[in-house]
This record gives sequence, C-alpha cells and structure tokens, in this order.
Amino acid sequence: MPMNPEWLPVLGLLLAGIFAAFLTVRALRSRRGQDAVMFGVGSLGAIALALAIGRPEFPPDKVWPLTPGPASDEANVEEPDTTSTSLVLGAVTLRVPAAKRYDLALDGERFLRLETTRKGLVFTCDAGSDSGRIFVHIRENRFVYPTRHLGHRNRPDDHTFAVQKGDSTDIFRVRYANPRRIEIMGEFYPRGPAAAVTFRDRGGILWPGGGAPPHTTVDLRHFGKGTIVFEKSGLVRVKR
Repeated sequence: MPMNPEWLPVLGLLLAGIFAAFLTVRALRSRRGQDAVMFGVGSLGAIALALAIGRPEFPPDKVWPLTPGPASDEANVEEPDTTSTSLVLGAVTLRVPAAKRYDLALDGERFLRLETTRKGLVFTCDAGSDSGRIFVHIRENRFVYPTRHLGHRNRPDDHTFAVQKGDSTDIFRVRYANPRRIEIMGEFYPRGPAAAVTFRDRGGILWPGGGAPPHTTVDLRHFGKGTIVFEKSGLVRVKR
C-alpha cells in the first residue's frame, strides 16, 4: 500500500536520525569524540521529534463518545423494525441489522468504522474536503497526526462531531441522531485522496465505479451483519 505523503516528514526525520547514528558510530571508532557527540545529539533529536509528531498526543486525549439523541416517534413510524439501524449517508439511507460495530469499505479497503457502546458512539476514519485540500485523521473521535489544528469547534452538541471550514459550513459530520439512526456527511479516503467515497450533504453517494442518488433507501438487512462494501462494479454488498 503506498504511503500517505503526509507521513513523509516523519519518515525523513527517522532516516536522518538513523544516518546520524551511523555517523556517531563511525566517529567513535575513529576516536573523534567531538564529532561523535555532535552526531549523537543530532540523532537523538531527530528520532525524538519524529516520535513526537508521528503519534497521538501522549498521554492521549480522553475519548468522548457521541451520545444518542432521543428516540423519536417519527423514527419509529419510518421503520418499525426495532432490530435494525439506519445509516444515513448524505441523503441516502442504508438499512442494516443493529450491531455494535459498522465497517464501511471501498472494495477491500475500510474507510469508516462506527462503534457503539453503553457510553455512546465512537468512529475512526480519514476524511476531508471535496477540494482535496483539507485532511483529518480521526481515531475514536480524536484527531491524530498529521491532522492540522483547524481552529474550529467540532462538538456543536453532545450528539454531533463536525469539522468546519472558515465560513462555518461542514466539511465532515457524524451525528448520532438516536439509538437507531446515525447520520454521516463527508469525503472519505480508504487509500488516500486518490480513491474517495463521498456522502454529499443532503445529496447522494459517489464512489469509484458507482453512486446512489439522494433520497434512495437501500435495504441490506437480508445480508445479515458484516462489512458494508461499496464495489467498483457499482453494487453495495455486505461481506461477512
């Protein structure tokens, strides 16, 4: 799998640290003490900096699950089957069996994981803007490197996680509307920006090889539980 280019600075620092360590050993063998100290300090500094920026904050931020909104009568009328969940992707609804975890993938590459616990919903993904200029890397509701600090509020309420542009429009959003409904909008990258799956805000779904218009309902309950796969053939399946 090709490396995400955003990780190149970390790789460069690690290689520089390893090379400086090699020079340190050579200097020690040549009994050049001053050079050995200089190269050794440089090696330790480069490796320490790579480890500092190439991992989540330590200690890591606390996980803040999204709590579900109240179950509404409208939702129950819409779908009386209490054993199912609605994943609303843009304005397209996937009906799936209720589960503790939902994995969404493009062919064999997962791009979104949703996990529900007694405390609420956590999600993991790489997402961004449709222009390809903003990337966010989220692991269990936390930003990790190489996400840049965007400076905007991302928890408008207890049920919603959103990343916004400067004009306060959403780039990406996950909303735990109620225990049986999860709403998602954004562009997701299973292998970097070259292959994106887009859930348009109040619109349809677009992925390499397929798509679905807004206000479409896709019933996947008969497949049972498993990974929801968007295939390049244009089909949506569940792989157990």
